[in-house]
Amino acid sequence: MPYYTTYSMELYVVFSICLSLFLLGLSLGAIIENKRLKNNYEMMKRIQETQEIMIPLVSSMKEDYEKTKNTGTLVDYELRDPDETMEIPVFEQLQEEKCLKRSPRS
Repeated sequence: MPYYTTYSMELYVVFSICLSLFLLGLSLGAIIENKRLKNNYEMMKRIQETQEIMIPLVSSMKEDYEKTKNTGTLVDYELRDPDETMEIPVFEQLQEEKCLKRSPRS
């Protein structure tokens, strides 16, 4: 066997191993990138859903705060029971006016 054919065969083997390692790394990188993009998409979707829930909740809490800020009634948002009636100054004022209107008649 001539001298140059053994080196070319070794060179071919080394070249094919290097090429296969490069292609293996390329495919592994594509698989990892695909998984990362899927996770990123799902995370962004969950953040969007959370924002759709949280933005109305925050705005309603802000409205509650503005209402209580004007009336001077403090509200503990952690302990507030939705079924419990709250003091409503306007309603109390209307009740007083109603009582005053009834008292002259009787």
